Amino acid sequence: QADAPAERRKLRPIAIGSVLCRAISMVAAHQHRSRFVSFLQPPPPGAPGAGRQPDGSPWPVQVGVACRSGLDFTVHSVQAILDRHRGWVDVALDVRNAFNSMHRRSFLQVISQRFPGLWDWAYTMYGEPTELFLRRSDGQPPASFFSRCGTRQGCALGAQFFALGLHPILCAIASI
Repeated sequence: QADAPAERRKLRPIAIGSVLCRAISMVAAHQHRSRFVSFLQPPPPGAPGAGRQPDGSPWPVQVGVACRSGLDFTVHSVQAILDRHRGWVDVALDVRNAFNSMHRRSFLQVISQRFPGLWDWAYTMYGEPTELFLRRSDGQPPASFFSRCGTRQGCALGAQFFALGLHPILCAIASI
């Protein structure tokens, strides 16, 4: 809706963190890269446990985070399937404002259990509601409200945290 006329756009809470927070998050994302991959992605075909997770459930398919060239993989895979099955149709689901739709406790719970070395930083960034300020055009002092959902715009760990919060849901769907 960003291209809609201004009077039809809905207010979106966007919290842009400090440069220091971004830098620390970039370092943390780099340090935990291999842990994110091993948690979010299945082992390569032929490797031990490639078909199932350690708890026996199937691996969900998620190519948005911790997956090199995930978009290319998805586009080419879908195209190959549609070429093979001419009567099939590709249906895509795009969740609008997805990163702001997840309550922070969803990813904080996974971080506390599976990424203890990242817990202190994650809690510092997302453990308490973020106060956001709205500038008023009438000259009044800014209005404020609290954001309790989602990740911060520009956070280097935002996509990973969203994927961590979504992972248990994808696992439950995959095991149906």
